[in-house]
Amino acid sequence: LRLGKGTKSSDSRTDNAALFDYLKPEVRDFYFAVLEEMCTKYEVDGVELDFQRAPRFFHDREVGAGRTVMTAHVRRIREMLDRVGRTRGRHLELSARVLPTVDENYGIGVDVLAWDAAGWLDGIIVSPGYIHTEDVGIEEFVARRRKAQVWGELNFLHLQLAGTGHNPQDRRYLTAENYRAATLSYLERGADGVSFFNTYCIPSPQLGRLTAVLLRHFKDIDALRRSDKNYTSYATKSTMFGSIFPARNERDFQMFVADPIPGRCERAALRLETKASCREARVEAWINGTKLPEYAAGQAELFPPVMVNQATPKMENLKFFTVPLSALKFGVNRIEVKNADGAARPCDFVSAELALYLRK
Repeated sequence: LRLGKGTKSSDSRTDNAALFDYLKPEVRDFYFAVLEEMCTKYEVDGVELDFQRAPRFFHDREVGAGRTVMTAHVRRIREMLDRVGRTRGRHLELSARVLPTVDENYGIGVDVLAWDAAGWLDGIIVSPGYIHTEDVGIEEFVARRRKAQVWGELNFLHLQLAGTGHNPQDRRYLTAENYRAATLSYLERGADGVSFFNTYCIPSPQLGRLTAVLLRHFKDIDALRRSDKNYTSYATKSTMFGSIFPARNERDFQMFVADPIPGRCERAALRLETKASCREARVEAWINGTKLPEYAAGQAELFPPVMVNQATPKMENLKFFTVPLSALKFGVNRIEVKNADGAARPCDFVSAELALYLRK
């Protein structure tokens, strides 16, 4: 019933993936039975289908046929929810967690816009995957949806040092400032809301402190706009802007700033990170054509981290720049970074963080 017999993580990107083949009726019937049992035995409010995790459902040569089969599978689930909902006198919701762009979903056989046009979906959750970044196609989903609400996903970490391991010491977690920046970015770009994902993976003491700070007044949009923010780009090849990082010696990319500038913002800073030490390298940065002055930071983080661990950035791998507020604007900002000593001292950029410090 599987596509192949592969055992390596890289096999999931090939026809040899040890993943279920959804062209097999037995596979669809099994998953449908699980969902039907949950919905009939328990007072659930609905179902969320996850097409982001291990997103390969058919052999490459059969994606066209698979797209038709998957659409019928989703229709069957919708009809089951309607049937159960009628017995309870209420509507049971159906949402789908999907890849970052419309085309990527269609390419794997997930015709999410067709499902929405048919009226089957209540929500579309646009996900960057396991590593959080806001570099996803929120705008195109919003522009092309018919009925469903569109939510931007907030994942729980920016960096996983040890592959798919679950050691909390290997993870760089999102801070409250990261969550707020991503939330406002999604909302200003047209999203109807946000979806938290994988927060259970944050160690309990740190999660308790994070949520105590984060969730207080989280749905107060004015309070959100008054809060400090940390906009980030740890984008990978799965994002709508392609592979922003890692980048050898230079990169030109975009970052959406959802705060009015200057507005309440008092000051801003840009932090660039490299894979190895960049202490001796002459790194330069521009925002919207304005060259930024470098400054010597006293600590590695722009805001207090959720946890100091193996994933915490090293000072020798970081460069800090003062960002004049006049250089920023609401909306898309162009950022250019370059290692002026690239020929003699090459480096690989791996992330960018833009901190906005607002008046209290």
